[in-house]
Amino acid sequence: MHQSLYTVTVLALSVAACIAFFKYWAATDSDVQRLPGPSPSIASWLWGHELLVFQHAASQMHSIWARSFGGMYKIKGALFHPDIIIATDHAAIHHIFANSDLYVKAPVFRPIVLNILGKGLVWAEGEDWHRQRKILSPAFSPESVKEMVPVIYECAERLERRLSNLILDSSSKDGKTLNIVRYISACTLDIIGMVGLSHSFSAQSTEPDPDSDAAQIPLTWAPLPLPHSQGVILDQERGEFKDKSANQEEAAPTSGSRDIISLLLHAKQPGNDARGALTDTQILDNVFSVVGHETTATTIMFTLWELARQPAIQDRLRAEVLSRGCDLSYDNIQKLEFLDAVVKEGLRLHPAAPRTERVPLKDDVIYIPFTSSVFNPSRWLEESDPASRPTAVLEMKIILATLIRSIVFLDTGAVVEEKISPGLQPIVGGKGGVLPLLLKVV
Repeated sequence: MHQSLYTVTVLALSVAACIAFFKYWAATDSDVQRLPGPSPSIASWLWGHELLVFQHAASQMHSIWARSFGGMYKIKGALFHPDIIIATDHAAIHHIFANSDLYVKAPVFRPIVLNILGKGLVWAEGEDWHRQRKILSPAFSPESVKEMVPVIYECAERLERRLSNLILDSSSKDGKTLNIVRYISACTLDIIGMVGLSHSFSAQSTEPDPDSDAAQIPLTWAPLPLPHSQGVILDQERGEFKDKSANQEEAAPTSGSRDIISLLLHAKQPGNDARGALTDTQILDNVFSVVGHETTATTIMFTLWELARQPAIQDRLRAEVLSRGCDLSYDNIQKLEFLDAVVKEGLRLHPAAPRTERVPLKDDVIYIPFTSSVFNPSRWLEESDPASRPTAVLEMKIILATLIRSIVFLDTGAVVEEKISPGLQPIVGGKGGVLPLLLKVV
């Protein structure tokens, strides 16, 4: 539900593992030349060091080089492009995203976004970006997000029951091994349908209709079904948009109509300040952008994988969640400090968009401390501040808390690779969209 506005907020706070590329077009710049980096001898004469990046798991080579050369280094670009500066540190990435007017999206990046997501917030730049973000912000205010909580809880609890029933129905006393990808993706798809469109995709139905919207949407992005998924969701968007536009009263946010399309249409009604309102096309583009289900699902499934490999951390998280009893209300879940830390650590190590390109418009100075690639949620507790926690991660918190209180996740020993296609996804045995975990009832 938050691929654009949410992603920008989350990345600015917790994407130390997200790799931000930004390129100095003047290859002779002395500062760039003094940066460390991998030896030119291991670079392809045509593809530079980018060939090694492509051949390995997502961010693998960048992490290896970061351990050797620090939080900022250079690599040889492909096709005789000038050297590329790589920033892998949280502080540097925070600086880059916080100064979006200085670090603009690379020219090669925007056409791709335009073709997939349209001219929404992800595509926008400069004043257009600031304008769209300002207009979209009320739809993701604490009050608006709080209105979405019942829907998120309902879908999370449906997922909890679905997985628990599969475990209990298993003939094995040792639990049930499941590919967690399809189940998490179905849950987040149901959430974005209701939150973004007030439409039920029924993706978690035990016997889904083969002609339903959910059946037409691939639950993973392997190898690249995004355009098809986009078409199905956009068709539903257009239908909802047409119905709500035809009746402006329906577009006004009420206790029963708090979906994102309704909130954005309400801003265009007479009596509201519509001078900076989004066009109809921008509303449609942004609903798809900010309500992407795969981005949330990806980080959740990789966080569960990390918890499965570190049972002590999982036990600590479960104890904190159970200490609140059955009352996982909006206010209570915001008080779960270790849950907040686990979510931030999952986002740091496994962001759905592991890298992006930025081009600086002028010289800049960035301070780079050292960062770590080890899953350690406790690093966030020292800077935990309940008042400043972004609402963007609420969906992740609710799903993780709901699942972890009743289900134990265990590592199967499968070798899991991370690839970008086009977002981060798990690969097992050469097959995309696969992440097996062993599940047991608490």
